[in-house]
Amino acid sequence: MSGVHFRINYQVLQKRKFEQFIQKFAREIDVSLENLIIERYQKIPEQFQAEFRVELNNESGSDTVYQMLIWANCLSPRGWSINGPHVDNNLVFECIYSDNDEANPLKWAHLEFEN
Repeated sequence: MSGVHFRINYQVLQKRKFEQFIQKFAREIDVSLENLIIERYQKIPEQFQAEFRVELNNESGSDTVYQMLIWANCLSPRGWSINGPHVDNNLVFECIYSDNDEANPLKWAHLEFEN
C-alpha cells in the first residue's frame, strides 16, 4: 500500500513539547502515524527529528498530491518547495520545508510519496 514518509525537525528544549506538536498534527489531519520515532537530531543538537509514515487510500495521483499539499499546509502554511508531480511508471512527489526564523520552532520538514 502506498503512503507518505514524513521527516520533521523541530527546535525545542524538551522532547515532550515536540511530542505534543506531533500529536496535535496527527489529530488535525485525522490519521494514524505509523512507526513514529522521535530522536534528538545529531547534526543540530538543539533540534529533535520525528520520522513516521501515513498510509494512503487514494486511488489517483491527483488525490495523493492534493492530500499531501493539505498535510504540508497543516504543518506550515508558508515556505514549501515542491518537487513534482512527475509520472513515469510511478508517481514522484515531495514537499520540502526549511525555515531559519528563530521564532518558529518548525525548522525543516520533508514529505515524500512512497509507492
